[in-house]
Formats: sequence, structure tokens, C-alpha cells
Amino acid sequence: AANDVASIGSGTNRVVGQAVDANGTPVAMAWDLNLQSDGSLTVADSTTLIPGQLSWATAITEAGDITGKVVDAPGQPINRRDTAFVIRDGSLDLLPTGRHNRYAEGMDLNDTDVVGVAGPNWTAPSPVRWNSRNRLEDLTPDYFGESWSYNTAYSVNDQGNIVGFGRLVSTDSTGAWLLRHPLPSSTSSTTIPEPSTLAVLAVGLAGLGISARRLRCAGCS
Repeated sequence: AANDVASIGSGTNRVVGQAVDANGTPVAMAWDLNLQSDGSLTVADSTTLIPGQLSWATAITEAGDITGKVVDAPGQPINRRDTAFVIRDGSLDLLPTGRHNRYAEGMDLNDTDVVGVAGPNWTAPSPVRWNSRNRLEDLTPDYFGESWSYNTAYSVNDQGNIVGFGRLVSTDSTGAWLLRHPLPSSTSSTTIPEPSTLAVLAVGLAGLGISARRLRCAGCS
């Protein structure tokens, strides 16, 4: 599976995703593709990002930073079976899931932050952000409260704006949202901010549009 691509200079594109290793384990991978004069692409190099561990990579920046999820995390207690990771400057860090959570996945990142989900399991996620020091911030208390369920922070841009989607409890319909940076503090843990902060982009969708890269290995979790 290929999930994201970035130009890393000298005509090389780096693709991240998942492949099966020689032992049959699906692992997070990166491939460097070079553009040839005839327009074709050749694989110049491939790298197993987390050798021997069930994992996948979801996003990469132009600087080469990568995020994703590792399921079989070495040295982690069983209550952290599903763990988000970030690779910056070639260094791999497992990201905190938060108290009582067993599931976390990094969905996208910029030069400082990682966004994604964390929760008791993959069916009950909460949108989260990890900052430059890998500190976890649950976005639900300040921006969503109990008004949304099955909520996911899906992407972040270089300015820190975050987009995602979830289910609006009051209408049992789905909605896409935008949190604009900088994120102001909320005066209530159950109040949805005004549209200038939380822009509801679409509601009333027929069923929750779950992304392929979230669920393609749901049976593994």
C-alpha cells in the first residue's frame, strides 16, 4: 500500500506505505523513486522503517519526516498495543496514547506537529495532536465535547490548520471540520467553537466516510 509521497530533491520522490517483508510481516516502508528521461519511474531504494514489527506509514513531509502506526511495539505493555510513531531526522519515537487508551495512530504531520487519533480502541477514536516535544493534546474537551463521536483528525498543513471528520450526535449525520490555527482556548469543554474556529464543511452525508488507510488493516488491531 502507498499512502503518501513527497519530493525530497534531486528529482527523487519518496513514497511511504506498507509492504510484506521476507518473514511475511506487513511493515512500514519507504521507497525512493527516480524520474527517468523517458518519463518512467524506477525504485532507487527501499527502506523498512520499523523492521519486524507490524506497522504502516501514513504520511511524509517534504523534509522526510514520517508518521504512522506500529501494532506490535517492542518493549510496550499490552495496553499500548496500537501506538502512533514519528520519525524525525532519522530518529524513531513512539508517541503517547494517553491514559486508559489502547489505540493511537498518526495520520499526518508538519514540521512540528503530528495529528491523528487516540482512544480505547480503533472504533472510538478522539482527534489528537502531538506537539514538537511529542506531548499529547486531546482536541475533544476544548473543541468538540460530547457533540461529536467517531471523530478523527486527518490532516494538518504547514500553518497548523487541522481537518477531520466525525459523526454529529444530535443529528446522527457525518460532518467534516476545520480547526484554524492558532487554536484559541475554549471556555467550555462541551461547547463547539464558532464557525470562525471550527468550520463544519459538510453534514448529512450518507454514512460515515472512513478512509481506506484507516481501515485497511482493521482486523490487525
